[in-house]
Amino acid sequence: MKILIADDDHKSRSILRKILTKVGYTVFQASNGVEALENVKENSPDIIISDVMMPIMDGFELCRKIKADERFKRIPFLFHTAIYLDRKDEELAMALGGERFITKPIEIDQLLEIIRQVLEDKGNKSSEKPMPSIKNDKELRALYSATLRRKLDEKMAELEIEHKALKQSEQKFRRLLEWLKEKYFFYTMDKDGAFTYVSSSITSILGYGQDEFSSQYRTFLTDNPLNRLARKRTKQSIRGKLQEPYEVEIFHKDGNVHTLEVRETPVFEGPEVVGVEGVAHDI
Repeated sequence: MKILIADDDHKSRSILRKILTKVGYTVFQASNGVEALENVKENSPDIIISDVMMPIMDGFELCRKIKADERFKRIPFLFHTAIYLDRKDEELAMALGGERFITKPIEIDQLLEIIRQVLEDKGNKSSEKPMPSIKNDKELRALYSATLRRKLDEKMAELEIEHKALKQSEQKFRRLLEWLKEKYFFYTMDKDGAFTYVSSSITSILGYGQDEFSSQYRTFLTDNPLNRLARKRTKQSIRGKLQEPYEVEIFHKDGNVHTLEVRETPVFEGPEVVGVEGVAHDI
């Protein structure tokens, strides 16, 4: 038995394909109604499982075209779509000639049983589904337009909510970045221990410019024994050994002594260490 899946969501399509293939069906796929229509002409599937909202041609229009074609109108058409909020979605699907209107999520066993029943009914002429109940094309078009407008309104409302959530996230992210600039700076070093990058927050933390700090870092260190241990830790990081956080004592540009907590991570390209990434926190 051959099944065509039409769905613009690649993940949903792939999951369904794996399930149906595993139980013995031959599965074809399409990401929109136009692709699906071409696939029907080429492969003549025994059943079509289609999403509703797809680009280029949606599931409703695909079903209408299938059921209007003498060659394909007896192919069972199942709508398999996300949870809907209006009974008119199902009304339109049935009016267009769909055999079932299935909402996601659904248990796999239930879906397989529906497919089995539909295919069984297809082979039984006495149980053949009658033609769509709404025969007036004008009435059908009006129902389709109303459903599509509502779907688009729902999508716009959904996008508006997502936009507001994104805006709030961006604001939180900006506040986090501002806080990080006051407390942390980030850096990278090559395998010789030379700085290749120091974040601009170094200025707000220690007063030095990025170039000034990266080129003269060692001259700013105090003579605290902590710093000898720090140099050993960095050498170990360059050798590819992950180190526990350690402390460094350093002069601020204004002459005051600051203690930094440092965390470093070796950077690998394949098996070879090419440098170190680090973050320093003024404690």
